[in-house]
Amino acid sequence: MTFPLALLLACGTPEPSDAPAPTPTTLDVAALSFPAAWLAERVGGEAVTVRNIAPPGEDPPHWQPPAEVVASLGEADLIVANGAGFEGWLATASVPEERLVRAADGLDLIVLEGRTHSHGAAGEHSHAGTDPHTWSDPLAFLAEAKTVHQALARTAPAHTATFDAGLTALQSELTALHEALDAALAPLRGRPLAANHPAFNYLARRYGLELTSFDLDPEEPPGAEAVAAVLAWSTTAGDTPILLWESAPMDPVRQAFPASFRHVTLDPLEQPATATYDYLAQARANVATLGSLGP
Repeated sequence: MTFPLALLLACGTPEPSDAPAPTPTTLDVAALSFPAAWLAERVGGEAVTVRNIAPPGEDPPHWQPPAEVVASLGEADLIVANGAGFEGWLATASVPEERLVRAADGLDLIVLEGRTHSHGAAGEHSHAGTDPHTWSDPLAFLAEAKTVHQALARTAPAHTATFDAGLTALQSELTALHEALDAALAPLRGRPLAANHPAFNYLARRYGLELTSFDLDPEEPPGAEAVAAVLAWSTTAGDTPILLWESAPMDPVRQAFPASFRHVTLDPLEQPATATYDYLAQARANVATLGSLGP
């Protein structure tokens, strides 16, 4: 049997389709802390849905997630941690390692020599080990962003253009933050400073600050030994010693130190205070605070 040529051509040549190309699936990203969530959101953009499993108000290095929360990580396409020990529970938890990225891997980490102490409801703990507060240095945080970018692109290559754009924008913003901090901190180089907690060591290292970290609770008056240690440090710090705090110290805490002390509050950039909390906005507020300290 033979068929007309026109019929053969009609059957053999598909009509062009007006249907749009399939949209790549949005990536489900589980973040284990605020710094990790912020990086994933900024680099991932509209290509990701990020859920931060750490509840507001919890101290990530000492928080233990419920078993059902840990189990839910198995449903994520990618799991993002800051690493460097910030999410302390990871050391003993069972999570899908093939989908876990520790953003701080590869950084030159600071090693702490601490001692056991307590901070209010958090109970006793020690700051010995690696210092996890890498994001206080915007250039270290940028290196973390690049690590997150690589993990996202490897997991969802169809979204690479989105991830590239997110990283490019973030690189511009973090570089500008670095330049602002460099200028604001220039007058403080060579001047001894102190912090109530080892939250700003990476900032100090990047910008050449002489920073001594103590273990002081802003809500509980320090004991005699802690006060003596701070007073011994203050003999090198000039007429107006500057003591940096993660949150404003209560009056009884301030009164434990001489009136000549200048108490300065800096945001440690690790826990969202509100739903609109943003790393860059708070970091820029820190720049303004540091710039006001003068020589």
